Amino acid sequence: MARICEESHCHSQEVVDVCREVYGENNYASKPVASKDSQGGCKCTCSCLAFDTPVADSPTSMRAIQEFRGRSESEPGDFVLAAGSSLQWIQKEVLFSGGTSRGAKQPNAILVEYGNDFIVATADHLFLMPDGKLKMANRLSVRDQLVRPDGQTVQVTSVRMGDYYSGFHHIATSKGDPKGNLDDHLLNTNGVVSADYAVQLFSDEFLDETHNDLPEVGTAAYEEVYGPPQKTNPHELLAGGRIVSGRNGLSPLSPQTVSPGRTEMAFLSVGESLTVKPIFVPAEETRVVIPPDACRFISDGDAEILKLQPKRSMANLTPLDDANGLADHFHSFYPDVVYHIDWADGTVNAFAWVESGVRHVALKGGLLRHPAIQLEATALVIAHELGHHYGGQPTFPEGLSCEGRADYYGANIIMRRVWFGDFYLKMMEPAIQQLSNFFQPNPGNHGCGHPSRDCRTSIYNAAIELRPIPACAFAE
Repeated sequence: MARICEESHCHSQEVVDVCREVYGENNYASKPVASKDSQGGCKCTCSCLAFDTPVADSPTSMRAIQEFRGRSESEPGDFVLAAGSSLQWIQKEVLFSGGTSRGAKQPNAILVEYGNDFIVATADHLFLMPDGKLKMANRLSVRDQLVRPDGQTVQVTSVRMGDYYSGFHHIATSKGDPKGNLDDHLLNTNGVVSADYAVQLFSDEFLDETHNDLPEVGTAAYEEVYGPPQKTNPHELLAGGRIVSGRNGLSPLSPQTVSPGRTEMAFLSVGESLTVKPIFVPAEETRVVIPPDACRFISDGDAEILKLQPKRSMANLTPLDDANGLADHFHSFYPDVVYHIDWADGTVNAFAWVESGVRHVALKGGLLRHPAIQLEATALVIAHELGHHYGGQPTFPEGLSCEGRADYYGANIIMRRVWFGDFYLKMMEPAIQQLSNFFQPNPGNHGCGHPSRDCRTSIYNAAIELRPIPACAFAE
């Protein structure tokens, strides 16, 4: 459901209220909200700037973005300084204003540094470029220049992706489609020009035709073109917060030495991500390290082939939300497993292992962003990895079930346990089709290794039909 809803469909307090109820007060920035307009199924999302981003409200003053009030039924909105492509600045009423609380966690946030300043935005926030076009934050690079409110330019010095722990907010000067006109929709955001939320919803009208072909921040393709992320030294960025390092996986942050001789505690709890001050955790510090003896959903060779295939945008967080929701669901049935959703890692695979007596399952971002993998296939992948933990004999020397056995036990037992009654078939049938399109055509590596694509499909179908596991699952 990739289409953005039309016209003013997403400009309402009801959308914000639904976001908060569904995803929680601290976790709804950029989350998709399924809806329906005159054209059918669509989605609303919230693209925004970090709390405390200075936004000009007059030619001589600025205020934090979250302090702007939108128009209500009883009161007018605050004024914000706005312009069009000509950068002729005038005060306009804020018609829409919404955002998270300060305790939010925003995955896939983009930290952009320029001159002596910085800005933190959601991946699809739009910045004005010197050619008059707009560019999403996750396509910016150190080769770009941003536009100052007076039309001068400033060089981008660093662009990094990561998790940002603080609130996000968005404002707009209209509630309708700008219809290709930027007038009154450009804002002075901490000394550079970027677009309001109304333009965000209809971004395709304002992007260069080659924009979507540019590599995204955080991907291997981006590093091939622009090099690795610029290593910003920890300093007094983020309104007194910190850039931290040394984090591995999804475990809570521990005290970090973030400047010489000084240690800060980031008060974070899994699920709530509560923090007392803004913190940016670079994506490379969030990646889960996989032990070399971990079981893999597909072979390393197949994973390398699939890594070269096109992927969904990292700014499209729907697969991430699907995976997180599924992990929560499976956790209620298999609570002794630690589930890792490693969105920042481009590896096209999933893993199962035991470390210090603790069972782990990890899904990598490259797998989740592969276009063949939808919610149903993601569920079956998780079931397969759980099958390694609970499937029994035959096993690898480390004690985890062989690949064919994990396929069969995951599809036959785990999926039935997690998806009751008719929901089982509603999940399994599309999952098998999606994985058939995902698997590479190869002869397989039987015994305890990965069966061929055709054999894995036959294993799944045997599970649905309550037949014994096919002999091909272990054939030498």
